[in-house]
Amino acid sequence: MGRGNSATLTHLGFEALATTTAGYAFSVGRQDSSIARDKTMAHVAAIASVVSSVNCPVNVVMGLKGVQLSQAELSANGVRRVSVGSALSRAALGAFLRAAKKMREHGTFVFATDVVSYRDINAMFKG
Repeated sequence: MGRGNSATLTHLGFEALATTTAGYAFSVGRQDSSIARDKTMAHVAAIASVVSSVNCPVNVVMGLKGVQLSQAELSANGVRRVSVGSALSRAALGAFLRAAKKMREHGTFVFATDVVSYRDINAMFKG
């Protein structure tokens, strides 16, 4: 989104703006997660430009493969809200699939070294 578009939306009363890698990729005719790191970083610079051109919070979606920006880096660029979308559920599914593959192909259960204990799960649900 260029400065003109974001400034227009701010003028119209929008309180926040958001972007996604899919939105960026699709806008340049590519599939999501297919943009090279250097182009993604150039897009981050564009995000910083948007943030500096509007007087409202800007949201960025993170947790996407190949996009490794820290909260501190985003904050330094003026981002005020970070969403992770489906990244946590996809990370959990990825762990499940890796564990299943190890069991099927190697007959091992090494995934169990990384599991959360029932004690820790129960503690999360206690007030």
